[in-house]
Amino acid sequence: MTELRNPLPEDSAIARRPRLTFQFITESGVSRPKGATLALIRSNARRKRPKKTPSLQPRRATRVLRPTTNLDEIARPSYDIDPFKLNQIYENKNYVSMISHYYSVFSGDEWRYSTIRPIFLVEETLERSLSDPAVLHISIAHVSKALYTLAGHQTCPEYVYHMNQTLEILNQRIANSRDMMITNDTILTVISLVGFELRSGPTARVELHLDGIEALIEHRGGIEALYNDRFLMKNLIGNDIVTSLISGLKTRLKIAPIAPHPKLDLLSSTRYRIKLSKLTSSEDLSQEAVEIYAMLRHLIMDKEKTIAARKLTDAEFDSFGSYAQYLAYQLIPLVQGKVLIPPDQPYRNTGIFRLLGLAGLAHIFTFSWKLPRPHMIIWIILMGGLASQGTTHQEWFVKTLASSCSYARIFGTVELSLFLSNFLWSDFYLGPVFEEFWSAIAAAQTMNNDEGDDGD
Repeated sequence: MTELRNPLPEDSAIARRPRLTFQFITESGVSRPKGATLALIRSNARRKRPKKTPSLQPRRATRVLRPTTNLDEIARPSYDIDPFKLNQIYENKNYVSMISHYYSVFSGDEWRYSTIRPIFLVEETLERSLSDPAVLHISIAHVSKALYTLAGHQTCPEYVYHMNQTLEILNQRIANSRDMMITNDTILTVISLVGFELRSGPTARVELHLDGIEALIEHRGGIEALYNDRFLMKNLIGNDIVTSLISGLKTRLKIAPIAPHPKLDLLSSTRYRIKLSKLTSSEDLSQEAVEIYAMLRHLIMDKEKTIAARKLTDAEFDSFGSYAQYLAYQLIPLVQGKVLIPPDQPYRNTGIFRLLGLAGLAHIFTFSWKLPRPHMIIWIILMGGLASQGTTHQEWFVKTLASSCSYARIFGTVELSLFLSNFLWSDFYLGPVFEEFWSAIAAAQTMNNDEGDDGD
């Protein structure tokens, strides 16, 4: 018999317990199992599972959120993709992950139609999404919703699950805001919630989230406390502009005026203003439109032309982005403006101001910020290509469309039709009259794929 030593003091209450010993079993006279019998015993032992013991960790806090959807009806995922359970994100074999489907929803580092880098880079978006549980949940909810919508599904259990997890985390953080400071990631998550409300929620719910963002910023001591977080500021300003444009609400942020910019020469400015005034009977808006046009012209013909020829430093890119942001804030009132027409005058063409504002914002979103609009851009290139068939311009459109489709991971006319079906698509595009164009596209994509394989 071998005795187990007790390291505790003799007067300890634990030490006064009966001493533990190892008891060796004496020989029974039966020989040790061998061969098939031993293999069977080991097989049965491996099949046994230890009984679960009660966890010593405290249970999670009771939900503040009461979801309207019964989460028990949603198949609970089978295992964690986060082994240390830092973010509490789950997956199963049908799971839609943030990383593997990123390019299906968001834009890449660069697109063929513009040499200007996008305002949101892939690496910083993924890094931020993986840095905080709430941001990760809302990011996966966004990806899940987008992919299910593209597939034509009405329900999305992954979206419901991750959205409820997002709201639960937000509720807990806001409830503890007296003891713990509201983080930048919490504000970023609420900003992302506004995007979901813009798609389907009423304006009142959009305003509710906007009020919440203002309250959280005030809790942090004002917007100046967020200036060092470039990613958060880009999302905050972009959300303010897009929300105002879609919902018709006024912008919430006040952007400081930028440095003086070149203006139109006096002759051109006067000529444009007089023409607009005669067309619209609104001299004040005509003057404002001419000033905004001068800024838009400076952005497109001077700034973008310069930066497209070389790689920008971070400081130069921030300066360019600030100019585009300020211009966007000037275009919003032009889009939303309601011109008061005197009752004794007939209706005049005041809609031209709104068209100018929308066109300016479309350029900023598509080219200056390079927000992901692959459906629209690829469709525009496709229209140019179909119209150029048989001309000297066809080769350029073929190369551009083939490279854009390859970059967006679209191969063949079947995938292209599915990709554009939610934007603009007609089977007439594949008609026999355009057979020459599609043959050239197939050849160009094959060449691109071969070059990519050689590069690997």
